[in-house]
Amino acid sequence: MADFRRILIRATNWIGDAIMSLPALGAVRARFPQAHIAVLARPWVADLYEGEAAVDEVLLYRNTSVRERLRIAHALRKRHFEAAILLQNAFDAALLAWLAGIPQRIGYNRDGRGLLLTRDVPVPQAGEIPRHERFYYLEMLRRAGLIESFPPDAPIRLDGADRLRRRGRDLYAGRGIPMPVVAVSPGAAYGTAKRWLPERFAAAATQLAAKIGASVVCFGSGSERALCAAVSQAIDQQGVRSFNLAGETELRDYIALAAAASLYLTNDSGAMHIASALAVPTVTVFGATDHTTTGPTGHAARIIREPVECSPCLLRECPIDHRCMTAVTVERVVSAGIELLHREGEGQRDMDTRRKIVDVDEALRVAAEESVCVVSGYFDPLTAEHAGRLEEIRREASDGRVVVAIQDLPGSLLDSRSRAEMVAALRTVDYVVAGEGVERVLANVPGDRLIREEDADGERQRRLVEHIRARHEA
Repeated sequence: MADFRRILIRATNWIGDAIMSLPALGAVRARFPQAHIAVLARPWVADLYEGEAAVDEVLLYRNTSVRERLRIAHALRKRHFEAAILLQNAFDAALLAWLAGIPQRIGYNRDGRGLLLTRDVPVPQAGEIPRHERFYYLEMLRRAGLIESFPPDAPIRLDGADRLRRRGRDLYAGRGIPMPVVAVSPGAAYGTAKRWLPERFAAAATQLAAKIGASVVCFGSGSERALCAAVSQAIDQQGVRSFNLAGETELRDYIALAAAASLYLTNDSGAMHIASALAVPTVTVFGATDHTTTGPTGHAARIIREPVECSPCLLRECPIDHRCMTAVTVERVVSAGIELLHREGEGQRDMDTRRKIVDVDEALRVAAEESVCVVSGYFDPLTAEHAGRLEEIRREASDGRVVVAIQDLPGSLLDSRSRAEMVAALRTVDYVVAGEGVERVLANVPGDRLIREEDADGERQRRLVEHIRARHEA
């Protein structure tokens, strides 16, 4: 495909989707480093792209009226874009690119828009790509021939987090809100089925704020102001200072305020995606939605959920007793928050190699979490195909954490501790356990979350020995 010099990217309309499509935006920039890349976005998501290094220009698409559609099509035509990459799925996205006369129009063939596309990409079927939604956007680029493969798996991040954090502190100071801040978003745009109980948000935020002497700030849309007021009032009644900013911030300011928080408690929402993408320690309560497809990414994110039989239902309103949320206790959220605050207090916003190596008791605690995948093997450097295999496992695990258990291997080049240090250096690994007691960890992991690599490692070692013997005999 040609090296486009002017590219228009049609952004998605929801904040969460916009965050999850950032890796695709970065991949386009990596493929076309010299191109002028503009993003066409609706006003309520446009500020997300303000500081993104991959973006040269942000254009606003205010509404879908005939007048606005013709206005923006005329403006795009004058900019002489050579290609439009449609991350949004809607028919309107393809129609607008066609009206603007953009020669190459690339997107998924869905919503009846195939005839308007010059590169109509088949929609992936279930099981063809990893479950997390970021791969949906990357796969469109791959199938269109814009990238050869997925970029290295890494947490989704917004650019400029340090700058945003500094600005956020200034904004808090301007409002008279003392630092540090525990942020809370008790709402969710999709419906009440996604919402944890407001009184439990209040209780968890109160306990966590009290531990670090923090204020609590509640965020939400204007329609969630009453909900946030109830949470804020409950926190105030427990003697912790609380502030309700629901409906009072534009997205640009909200992103900075979120970046400056010491801890964020939320449901599955746009707030979760933003906080996680800023590497803010984030505890998210999941219930009606699927954490494997839309969950947060990175070491600073924790998912709390109760695996009831009807979850994920993907419904807006719960038709029964909301058991997926009522079963999640305050204690579980507080425990996850304390763990993250402890890491943050030690400067562990991105966990370093040394701290990834844990003892058996800590490994047992981590492995008890439902979202954790445990990989057992020898991981001897002489048979080193492990980095690629662990990257594959990490991709399949989506946003769950990966624990590697290092088994003893007679005749290994390195002892188990040295092998543990080498594996811990991989970004795809969250924790490593080695030495006596490893089998006790493995015995407590359900079979569907345990991957045994010993046979594969043994086969690699056998092939290596045969190769060396053959070379020697030759």
